[in-house]
Amino acid sequence: MERLNGFAPAVLRQLLRQGPMSQQKLECAWEAAVGRAISRVTTVRLRCDGIVEVAVRSEAWRRELERALPEMTARLQSLAGRDVVKGLRVAAIGPGGTA
Repeated sequence: MERLNGFAPAVLRQLLRQGPMSQQKLECAWEAAVGRAISRVTTVRLRCDGIVEVAVRSEAWRRELERALPEMTARLQSLAGRDVVKGLRVAAIGPGGTA
């Protein structure tokens, strides 16, 4: 019998990889990969080249996420697939709403 904590990620992985990646699937995978707290302070978008842009509202958050970039990338790729997520790019959103 498989333990639930090992089963849930496998099911999520399978669901995320069925059909094309959508914004909703990306947001679900992102929250599962980084946790609710980080998910709440970020916005993610998948570019057509496979890079996930992660926007944060402050320079402090940008620095924190930059430190965790390798681990976050590996977790997201594990869920969504390396063929879908090629990497992450983190940028702070400026006062005008641009990174």
